[in-house]
Amino acid sequence: MLLLAVNGNCYNKSVKKIALKIGYGALVIIYLSYIGVLVIFSQNFNIITSFINTSESMEPAIPLHAVVVIKEEDFYSIGDIISYYAKIDDEIVVVTHRIKDISGNMYLTKGDKNILEDRELVKPRLVIGRAFLIIPWIGNLLNFSKTASGLYLTILLPALIIITIELSKIFYFISRLPEKDSFREKS
Repeated sequence: MLLLAVNGNCYNKSVKKIALKIGYGALVIIYLSYIGVLVIFSQNFNIITSFINTSESMEPAIPLHAVVVIKEEDFYSIGDIISYYAKIDDEIVVVTHRIKDISGNMYLTKGDKNILEDRELVKPRLVIGRAFLIIPWIGNLLNFSKTASGLYLTILLPALIIITIELSKIFYFISRLPEKDSFREKS
């Protein structure tokens, strides 16, 4: 028990109650931060885009499942990490590699972990932008949130916890109400 003295009067405050309030507040802050990350990295803005890295070709600079935030630039230099559209196995994919050389107005790229440079030069019109922020492991969290289990854990479970806490507060206050008999007028 925590003993508080206010104006000479002593009040007993339960440490458990205070810890629960702090824990509840921390849970809400963590949950809102998580939702904020989901919203921010699932949006594509006009000049800023984000991708989840699905390849190990840029390790260690960009780990597998890292979120790569890309910003459109007017020009790119040797050494910049860029994301661009490429056709691989008849499918258009986004590739994120480092510029190794510039030939005219085309870019020669290579993944840091790859032995050889990419086969095709990248045309400027296919470049999405330059990587300016790399956030490791967030991609795992974002991918998980898209699954049924992830939906349950990120939306339904926290909602259920909040509803349970609020219902317990309601029942607590109802139990503390005086009984009906105490309201009867005395004759």
